[in-house]
Amino acid sequence: MDGPIVLYIVLGLVAILFIVCSVFSGKTWRVVHILLISAVFLASVILIFLCAAIFKTHDEFRTKYHAFEKRLDETRTNTALMSDGYAQKADGTIERQEDSIRSYSAELRRVLYDRGRVWPNTVAAEFGENSVTLDLTRWGDETFIPAPENEGQLPGAEVAAAEGAAQPPARTHGIEAKMVLYAFLEEPLSVLEDQHRAALLANGKTDLAGLEPVVKVPSVYLGEFVVQEATPATVILVPTVPPSDGQKEVMQSSSWVLYELMPTDTPEVFASLDEAQLRSLIPEETADSFLRDGKPGDPETDPPERLWFKVKFMADSPTIPVDAPGDPPNTPIRDFDNLGQANPIWLRRGEQGDGPGKVIFKNGQEAVFDPETAELFIDQEICEELDRIYVRELRDYDYLFDTIHARTRKIMDSSITIQLDTNVLVEEGGAIALAKENVAYREQEVKKLSSDLSQFQHERDEMTEFFDSLEKEYARVNESLTKIYQTNLALAAELASISQQLEDSINERTRAAAQTELTGP
Repeated sequence: MDGPIVLYIVLGLVAILFIVCSVFSGKTWRVVHILLISAVFLASVILIFLCAAIFKTHDEFRTKYHAFEKRLDETRTNTALMSDGYAQKADGTIERQEDSIRSYSAELRRVLYDRGRVWPNTVAAEFGENSVTLDLTRWGDETFIPAPENEGQLPGAEVAAAEGAAQPPARTHGIEAKMVLYAFLEEPLSVLEDQHRAALLANGKTDLAGLEPVVKVPSVYLGEFVVQEATPATVILVPTVPPSDGQKEVMQSSSWVLYELMPTDTPEVFASLDEAQLRSLIPEETADSFLRDGKPGDPETDPPERLWFKVKFMADSPTIPVDAPGDPPNTPIRDFDNLGQANPIWLRRGEQGDGPGKVIFKNGQEAVFDPETAELFIDQEICEELDRIYVRELRDYDYLFDTIHARTRKIMDSSITIQLDTNVLVEEGGAIALAKENVAYREQEVKKLSSDLSQFQHERDEMTEFFDSLEKEYARVNESLTKIYQTNLALAAELASISQQLEDSINERTRAAAQTELTGP
């Protein structure tokens, strides 16, 4: 039987009982008493219905509240998982997931840290005597720019927009004066040789079929430049070293891509390429070192410094530092120092302020070490050698380009000197004239060196001033945080005092009320 029907039957029986009692009481009660008790009965019935409705509404809202509270907890957990990668549930357990905003942000910071910012699709608009003006009105990769149909037109030049087409929102490029940038020639994939294009697109996750004429990649290094002037639409670059004849020739033939940092040489870049693809990209004289990287080496023919030891531990190893000494750097540098110890904070195993992180290899674990470390462990009978692994030497392209330029300049100077000496020996009576030319040449060189010295001193002063400003800002922020912390402590103490006073007042009133009930009015 349903609950409402039972309730109605009970109310009916109560009503009949009330009517019977009223009839029998009518012999002794007055009419006023009967009317009053009837009104009380009707009011009681109405109150019962109202209370039932209230309890039902309360129960319904309570159910919805608990459901919403559960959904809120789930939403908070999911939000924490998506944000931080872990969340504490209501039962106290910790749930974790790999994909989160924090993990992706860390990965993005690492990529930007290693690569720096990039400005593709910039066009050389004007060439000065010792400068070049780049047009940045269409920089970026958001919209592919079709390759020009005319042979004489520069790829990346202004293309008339379709009538009525929505224009992309303007954005700032972020390039500032005195920045050092590395420029590369940028060419469409369609102009590259088939084997080069296949190597560049090996294991790619994006389908670029049909977009080869529009998608551009760096192809030729144009040099290191300093930003002389930057506007929202253009930047004026000055080369730090005079470009070669080959660089001057290609500078005017296509669009440029600018890098904030010189691209680094890492084994991961070539890990997915097969032998044919590697040989298509790497010069033949160095291709073997790339192909053998990470593979077993030959102790008889390979240089000792290129052979690392693959070992197996026969006992637990001593504590090995894996973090570089000192605090993590704030500016981009290489991921690892000369000893292979981690520099950036996200590669370090030690927490901030705990000192360099350290690891211990357990018995039975295998690892690859540099020769010096491996031989030390083998001599201590901590591990045994399993194999020799060939590790190619990574190239510092920034240093190599500077070295090549210095050597080229030195060769050119030597060539000029030899030519001058030859003229002195061959031509009679020309020694004084040649000496004067040599003096003039050296004076011009002194002026250039003086200009370079002034520039270096200026950069040093700028860095010193910037460092001082950072120290002042750090001290200011630290002092502000200290004041905020002290204020929070004072507020917490005051809140605790007020809470205690309220608790004492409530307890005192409760005791007084209880005493009043016990003793009576």
